[in-house]
Amino acid sequence: MVPRSFSERSMGLTVESAFDPRPSGELPSPLVSRPGARLFRVGPMDWLVYEDSRSYVGSSLIFESERIARRVRTYPDNWRDLTDEQLAALSLSR
Repeated sequence: MVPRSFSERSMGLTVESAFDPRPSGELPSPLVSRPGARLFRVGPMDWLVYEDSRSYVGSSLIFESERIARRVRTYPDNWRDLTDEQLAALSLSR
């Protein structure tokens, strides 16, 4: 696979993604794997996204990085199939 990088404007922000040289499935510390979770990278920041159905208000997607956590309550059923850029844009929605 040839390393590639690209950027996309989304909601006034530039979202950058690049080829990740780590072996597939290798998670950065301190992010901890969760069942059904997906790891993605936006610029230099790694994100872990997973579905949380324990909330009393219904299911939501949780986006975690080393310093930020976001909860999104409205998301598509096929969220695991979204590109890194689409997930980054989704993480900014409510």
